[in-house]
Amino acid sequence: MCTATTRAEWETLEGYRTGVATDWFPNGVDSTYFTPLAGPYDANTICFVGRMDYYPNQQCMFDFCANVLPLVRARRPEAKLLIVGAEPSRR
Repeated sequence: MCTATTRAEWETLEGYRTGVATDWFPNGVDSTYFTPLAGPYDANTICFVGRMDYYPNQQCMFDFCANVLPLVRARRPEAKLLIVGAEPSRR
C-alpha cells in the first residue's frame, strides 16, 4: 500500500493509476496532551516541527537557515531556531 497525508496528495497518487492500493491518513496532534503550559513563552524562539528524514522538510530548513533566519536575526539578534523532528539527516 502507498499512503499520503493529505487528500490532495492521495488524489494525485490515485491519478497515476498504478494498480497499487492507496489511502490517506491525515496528520494530527492530540491537542489535549500537547496543551501549552500556562507559564511564559520565549517570543524570540521559532520552532519547526516535522520529520527530518522527509526531503521537503530538510530542504525547507536548509533554505530557511540560509535565506530567512539571517534576515530575522538582523532585526532580532536574540532569535533562536529549534528544529524538532525524528530522524534528522547528517547534513
